[in-house]
Amino acid sequence: MLGVLGVAAAIRPLTVGGVAMETLLWLTVLTVFMVAALWSGRRLSRPEGALFLLSEVARWVLGLLRIFG
Repeated sequence: MLGVLGVAAAIRPLTVGGVAMETLLWLTVLTVFMVAALWSGRRLSRPEGALFLLSEVARWVLGLLRIFG
């Protein structure tokens, strides 16, 4: 997939919308927190796991509301 996008972007630059950038920022922040939590070498507690799960559900809900709302 990245190869196809790379070739397409080399031929004609692709535009990225604001929603895609917000989603990318959200996922980057979530990934940084997840890596930091797991890098400590200990297991995630239930509340920490629930927080990660709820933040992902919130991202999905906000994305769907933006599309259909």
